[in-house]
Amino acid sequence: MAGLDLSDARTAEGHAAFSMRGTDDRWVMIQLNTFTNWVNEQIRPLDIQVKDLGVEFSDGIKLCQLMEVLKVSCEWDEERRSQFTSLD
Repeated sequence: MAGLDLSDARTAEGHAAFSMRGTDDRWVMIQLNTFTNWVNEQIRPLDIQVKDLGVEFSDGIKLCQLMEVLKVSCEWDEERRSQFTSLD
């Protein structure tokens, strides 16, 4: 992915959009990189990192770790939401 030039992946207005004709592989690489970065942000508190989603999620261990982090995050949001509701 080091040789992938993403300089024209944004329009003049700054939108992340470009013609999809002939760029399917490039679009997939951008999406894969974006999702990998998001996953790594989510699992950062566990001090682990994913480099290849296909390989590292294949046994389910890191996928389960991601799901646990997301579950805790959702529970925390729900708890916080109920605190604000009870203040009314």
